[in-house]
Order: sequence, then C-alpha cells, then structure tokens
Amino acid sequence: MPILHGPPQTESGSPRRGMRSIHRDSRGKKVLAFAGIAKPMSFEKTVRTLGASTSRFVSFPDHHIYKEGDIRETLESRAAGLSADLILTTEKTL
Repeated sequence: MPILHGPPQTESGSPRRGMRSIHRDSRGKKVLAFAGIAKPMSFEKTVRTLGASTSRFVSFPDHHIYKEGDIRETLESRAAGLSADLILTTEKTL
C-alpha cells in the first residue's frame, strides 16, 4: 500500500502547492492518515479537504520514533480494517 507524504498546510489552513498531486491521488479513495507533529489537527484538517471518500487519522506524539509495531500493529491493521487505498503522512513525520 502506498504511503504518500506532503508538506504541511499554510497558516491559513489551505494546502501548500505540493499537496496538489496528493489531492489528485486521494480524491474518492479510502485514506488512513497519520502524523507525529506538534499540531496534528492542522494536518488532519488538510486531509479532510482532499476529497477522500473515507478517512481515518492516527496521531503520534511530536518527534515520535516509529517502531515496527507502530507500522504493523497500528497503521497497517487500521488501514486493512478500513480497506484503505493509501496512507498519507507529512514530510516531517517521515
């Protein structure tokens, strides 16, 4: 399953230019999004504006160090439960 990443949104809440391709890729898709940033709600808001048919959001602490269990047990299992087409995250999270 692809994991797409893009820049965070602007202060005004609108997606940055780099999100345009992600917007095209996620429109009408089932999406699981995750982030380990200080203000995850801003990224969650951006994901909701992308036009995904279904989206779920998983928040990790800022500067979270991801372990295999985070990916397999948390993200992959939730994505499978959602029958997600793709997983979205921020560039900073990766």
